Amino acid sequence: RTGRDGNLGNENMKKKNKILWGSVLIIIGIIMAAGMILIRRDASQENQKDAGWQAYWNDVKDDWTQISLLPGSDESKLNFAWYTPENTTDEESDPDMKALAEKMDPETADGKIPSLLIGEGKNMKKAKLYPAVQASAEGVKDSRGETYHYNYVTVSGLRENTVYYYSYDNGKGYTEPMEYRTKGFKEFSFIFAGDPQIGSSNEAKNTGSETYRKTQAEAVSRDAKGWNQTIQAALKQTKNKASFIISAGDQIQTPQSQCPGRDVSYNEIEYTGFLSPPALRSLPAAVSVGNHDGDNTNFSYHFHMPNQSRLGRTAAAGDYYFTYGNVLFLMINAQNDDTEEHRKFIEETIRKNEDCRWRIAVLHQDIYGSALHSSEPEIISMREEMAPVLEKNKIDLVLSGHDHAYSRSKMLKGGKESDPGVKENQRVLYKNPKGILYLTGGSSSGSKYYGLAEDRQSYIAARWQENVPAYSILEAAEDTLTINTYRTDCGRKTDWEVVLEKE
Repeated sequence: RTGRDGNLGNENMKKKNKILWGSVLIIIGIIMAAGMILIRRDASQENQKDAGWQAYWNDVKDDWTQISLLPGSDESKLNFAWYTPENTTDEESDPDMKALAEKMDPETADGKIPSLLIGEGKNMKKAKLYPAVQASAEGVKDSRGETYHYNYVTVSGLRENTVYYYSYDNGKGYTEPMEYRTKGFKEFSFIFAGDPQIGSSNEAKNTGSETYRKTQAEAVSRDAKGWNQTIQAALKQTKNKASFIISAGDQIQTPQSQCPGRDVSYNEIEYTGFLSPPALRSLPAAVSVGNHDGDNTNFSYHFHMPNQSRLGRTAAAGDYYFTYGNVLFLMINAQNDDTEEHRKFIEETIRKNEDCRWRIAVLHQDIYGSALHSSEPEIISMREEMAPVLEKNKIDLVLSGHDHAYSRSKMLKGGKESDPGVKENQRVLYKNPKGILYLTGGSSSGSKYYGLAEDRQSYIAARWQENVPAYSILEAAEDTLTINTYRTDCGRKTDWEVVLEKE
């Protein structure tokens, strides 16, 4: 249209455009405002979480008597370890637990030898009292000059899918009862976590000074918070059905050789950080010995390892094993570099457990990793010496840490791909696999990350590093092992699902 009517048409169009753009700007403003509210809300919630963690940490950071749970020698057993001060009292004892212990065995309940109570349900039906095996925690002395003992208890006769409550004498009396819930014994899931390395985020030089101790305490709090978040995320992913967690080593940062005067008390705050997540009161943690753990005598004070061998020993521990369902878990202390000792341990253990369908080895150093350590002489040597031992003994899966970056190998035999698997819909299936799958966990706490090697190795099927904590969930059934790996922060997968199947 032209002329007067055309001008009117243009004016109307301009008015419509103004109204349209005005509406768009209003909508954008609303979206931005909503976004700012969400950001503020997220920030507020995060601040509340930080404040909640800090308050909790301030309450437990000086408590060296926190208990640790480890899987027992089989699924019907559970191992406990905890410290008690040499000078014990009864001033904070739970009155009901104290009365029950005294009723069951007055001599055991007198506090001279700490003990643990466990029974079914909140009313502690069929309760049993277990006196601890106690020994001196040599060299462990807190800032008040208090010395400590460590205590071991093995509980037996546990039944699957049953709720138990337990209480232990921590040197100030019996604690309030805590819940422990067994899961299925035939089909089960467990969590796999790489290097918590509590205290590693501290970049200050280890001098032993008061300044360093302050930065160490701050780093431990920060790393323990990240470790707690990963455990919580993993439990949520399994709907609280995980039977236990496997930590691939380097529970803490400071080896005894780096403690001023080799004082093992110096790294006790880091063990406190590792043990601090509340979920660990009811989730057993099978720990592997890492290079930051290997010379720590107090490692063995904190963790009561089942079936510990004379082979593969360092100051921390020897090789050990446990079974759960039809799976044999071989916990190899790779800080002892005597391959022959590990070979003997593996062969002796397999002979005792030939009926186990699946064999999983756990060792700290990643034989087939993909980050900083993967090309180091130590790792190449293990690849040449240890991998053939694992292959000869028909290990199905090797879980490792050390590299602080996630990777998954191809199915390997003799260092080469032995089975391509069937790949479909973000899933790879290995049916009657001929070889070993190697899985390296990333950081589970966020305390330290390493970059991936510039060139991806020929043996690697998948790898991931985004400087975010991660964890894996493994599900064990009669004929299958299924692996899924997730980011801690948002729960998204970092890799395909992997299934090993044996007909």
